[in-house]
Amino acid sequence: MSSSDSHRVGWTWAASVAAFVLVLLGTVSAGAAVGDWYLQNQEMGRLLNAVEASESAMGQTSQAVFDAFGQNLDAPALVPALTDIALDGQSRVSIAGDGVAAVRVLPWHRRVIAARDAYLAHNRAWQDYLARAAVDPIAFSEPQPDVDSTFMASEPLMLAALPRPALPLLADRVQAIYLEVPIGQRQAA
Repeated sequence: MSSSDSHRVGWTWAASVAAFVLVLLGTVSAGAAVGDWYLQNQEMGRLLNAVEASESAMGQTSQAVFDAFGQNLDAPALVPALTDIALDGQSRVSIAGDGVAAVRVLPWHRRVIAARDAYLAHNRAWQDYLARAAVDPIAFSEPQPDVDSTFMASEPLMLAALPRPALPLLADRVQAIYLEVPIGQRQAA
């Protein structure tokens, strides 16, 4: 074997090893990207489960308030009923908020973290609202701009947190949550 042949064999071998390493790195990188995408979809699913539980607690509280007003109770009976509803609702909304806060998100999934934090602000606004209503049930009949504004502020962040592409139904679940009309807008209508 001549010197140029051995030199060619050396380059061929080096090029083969480099190609193998590049293919291996590409495969590992693609696998990591797919794995990260899957994990982000799982995080969003867990976040949406917690948000739906929170929205359910808020909806149950609103329904209890409407039912109490619909019973046409006299003022002496209505005030303690509304106070109890506010206290019970505050507890349920707080527990649901703890569920939202407990959703674990990888630190580099910043959009999911931003969506979770924005929704937590909405949950806290509801807790504050119910705390006011527990002290003075007239709060149930007043506009709640913090509740409405935090809800509306969380929507674009929740939509931005959806992975591309999102697993089926995640986007539908986000849209279903935000189709609800906030409590303050219901009262104004």
